[in-house]
Amino acid sequence: MNNSDFWEDIERIAAEGFTPEGLQKIDCYAELFINGRLVYKRFSPFEQHGCAAGGATHVIATLLAGAEAGTDCIAPPDGDSFQRECQRGTQQARRIERWARSVGCWTALSVLGFGRNSDGDFMVVVEQPFIEGTHVSDEEIGTYLQQLGFALHNPCNWTYATPDIYLNDVHDENVIKSKGGNIFVIDCDIRINTPELRCGGRRTLTTEIELI
Repeated sequence: MNNSDFWEDIERIAAEGFTPEGLQKIDCYAELFINGRLVYKRFSPFEQHGCAAGGATHVIATLLAGAEAGTDCIAPPDGDSFQRECQRGTQQARRIERWARSVGCWTALSVLGFGRNSDGDFMVVVEQPFIEGTHVSDEEIGTYLQQLGFALHNPCNWTYATPDIYLNDVHDENVIKSKGGNIFVIDCDIRINTPELRCGGRRTLTTEIELI
């Protein structure tokens, strides 16, 4: 199976309404991804490992989002690029919602799945262990991220980046320090840093895959 065949199969599964046969096929793709036999070249090996560690639900959502037409194109930095990005995000959300409803993980907060908030916005529903911690100042956060190789690009919205990773909204309400002194980022916007984000990014959102 080549790259085109793979994404056409994902498109077909979605277009057919996520039938039992289609769901079984996409589960197989997720298993290949998790086992390292399906390499998604958008990610570095370390990033693919992290995605796989999130489990099959995370992997399938990633593949469904990647199947949207145009995800491997870099939009020019003009006034329409943000609108195109929003439109693509809406399409990705709708596709993931249809899949989540098909497999029964569009439900309560006690399960890992997907849903919409009271404003109708698409949300990822997650559960995580409770961490007792203390307040971390924006200055401490900046020092911590700089030690990890991130540079501050916009203090107004707490944006940090390396040439590969873009972080936004990393402020004191989204970061805590544990009793052992470890820093935990509990909620932020993390993306692959592409040139159109204008934070020194060097990555491209390729949809190329390889089956090993």
